[in-house]
Amino acid sequence: MEWRIGVHFGDVLVEGEDILGDGVNIAARLEGIAEGVNVMAQIRKPKKPNPQELARREDIFRVYRDLGPARSYNRLIVAIRDRFGEVNKRQLMTWSKEYSWQERLHVHDAEEEKRRALAERDELDPNFDQQDALLRAAAKA
Repeated sequence: MEWRIGVHFGDVLVEGEDILGDGVNIAARLEGIAEGVNVMAQIRKPKKPNPQELARREDIFRVYRDLGPARSYNRLIVAIRDRFGEVNKRQLMTWSKEYSWQERLHVHDAEEEKRRALAERDELDPNFDQQDALLRAAAKA
């Protein structure tokens, strides 16, 4: 029995039971050229983005974060198209993984929930308007 394996470390997109992307395609090609009991592998080093690109990704993350609980990559693509240009879903998924977007969103959402709970608990002073008017009058005098 002969085994042929192709391995490529790269971006993939999982949609249901399908795995798509350059990583899968290159691994399949490597598997095809492997002979006998060879394992073919290719590893690419990620490029370091420039500071402007990092700032752009952070701005896109903030838009994604501000979409709220109903956020999705499809809604984000529509929301950022005019300001940041075209970005595909696969690129967003890659950035999400590289920059821990989901973990950051979890922390953000938990903090927002705490703020909302505190705001609902704080009761407004029914005499606030009257006290404010008295303070303003005293300041003028």
